[in-house]
Order: sequence, then structure tokens, then C-alpha cells
Amino acid sequence: MVIDLRNLNRVRVDAVTATAWAEFGATLGEVYYAVARSTLLANGSSSLAFTAGSCSTVSVGGHIFGGGFGLLSRKFMLAADNVLDALLIDNEGRVLDRSAMGEDVFWAIRGDGGGSWGVIYAWKPRLIPVPDTVTDAEKERFGGRH
Repeated sequence: MVIDLRNLNRVRVDAVTATAWAEFGATLGEVYYAVARSTLLANGSSSLAFTAGSCSTVSVGGHIFGGGFGLLSRKFMLAADNVLDALLIDNEGRVLDRSAMGEDVFWAIRGDGGGSWGVIYAWKPRLIPVPDTVTDAEKERFGGRH
């Protein structure tokens, strides 16, 4: 069975607690935009970020199921390591948060590849502080396709 979750794409950001709730179908781009916009409105600067991958069209749900490697992972760990809570719909139709599902299941759903424990409705990731100074490096490649 395939369940299409792409319309479950709301993202709610709490800049005060540095957390967000992202529904499973939200893309990384939608999460990045919501985090930047919310922190900009709250603080006057985009002072928080979500550590995840660089492909903006990947769903946050699938990305976290796979662990969530991204450009900030070396410093701030994988996206799955920054998940504080989740909403899981089990095989009996119950909606379970972290405390209701138990720590073993909560640990297992972050990086297991998905589908084994139920349907994830939403993730609650920790947002990370953006430093005042950021270094950017770029490398050009010549010589055609590789």
C-alpha cells in the first residue's frame, strides 16, 4: 500500500523554544523557508536553522527516515538526531507522541527507512542557532561533464 502524504505539508515554527512541527509531506525547502521567515519575524534576523540536506524538493519525512545527512551534520549531527518528538499513527489508528509510543519505538523510527512502525504524521525537530559569522566555499569544475 502507498499512502500519499505530500499534502500534509504544514510547518509550524516556535522561535522562542527553537523547535518546529513539520508534517511528513513538507519539503526541506518548505521547512527552510518557514524557519527563516518565522525567526526573521520574531527576531529581526534569521537566527535559527534546520540541519538537513541540500535538495529542497525532498520531503522532510523521508529525509529523516533515512537519517537526514546534510551540510551541517558534522557540526550539528543528523536531522534524525535532532528530532525531539514525533506523531505516529499506529496500526490501530491511534495517534502517539514520543511518550505514548515509548523510547524504543521513538529511537527506531528515526533512521529505520520507514514504514515498519506505523505512519509518521509529523516530526518535531530542534532548530539550531546560526552563528554570526558563516564561511562559504565554492569550487568551479572545468572540463565538461563528469
